[in-house]
Amino acid sequence: MMMKTFLQYNILIVVLILTASCSDTVNDNGQSADELELSGTVENYSGNAYNLRAAIRFDDLGEGEINEDGSFEATLWSGDIIDDALEPIGESLEDYRPFPCIGEDGFEISDANARFAHVTDFVYGPEGNSLALTDQTEGFVNRNYPRIEFGEIRVMWIYADRAVQIEGECERQRGNELDESMVNLNLGEGWNEIIYDHRDRNDLRVTQGARPASVGWYTDYGLVR
Repeated sequence: MMMKTFLQYNILIVVLILTASCSDTVNDNGQSADELELSGTVENYSGNAYNLRAAIRFDDLGEGEINEDGSFEATLWSGDIIDDALEPIGESLEDYRPFPCIGEDGFEISDANARFAHVTDFVYGPEGNSLALTDQTEGFVNRNYPRIEFGEIRVMWIYADRAVQIEGECERQRGNELDESMVNLNLGEGWNEIIYDHRDRNDLRVTQGARPASVGWYTDYGLVR
């Protein structure tokens, strides 16, 4: 009888260990283990130390801090804490702007029920300054998202609540010019780093892959959202 009880006890311990090892680690704020950690250094930074905040509309999506030497660390959250910020793409470009060509014949998404959130930058300081990844060094966020300037490359982050493929090509008339856009994404569940390439005046390409060498961490002032 004692041998049977001892064996049952050991089996229970093994089951508990295996269960714990297969579970996501969640802290008191509801943040899960698949958060995205970011760090870097802003060259020639001349500001003070501040807390960083990543947000969309009124929902916080992450936080961090930047130091007086320009080094910073930031975390984009995951799990239940950001669930209210997730939304489907809708049926038009105005519904979810990070993806071009929504509503066009050439736009395809593998799961129309997928929900997303996005982060373009981290806000800090009393004046709403911004920290972002771009190849622009002046005025790079002084306009309404997601419009990016001709000649610019921006790196942003999109959270998907499931694995999903998004493809599309479209053309739009802008004055006397014809703008061409292309999106080709294979998003995994969680945070995905996305490249918005607008180096060609009439060509916007939204893809994944290695950051271009010209892209770095920069700050801008008087952020307009």
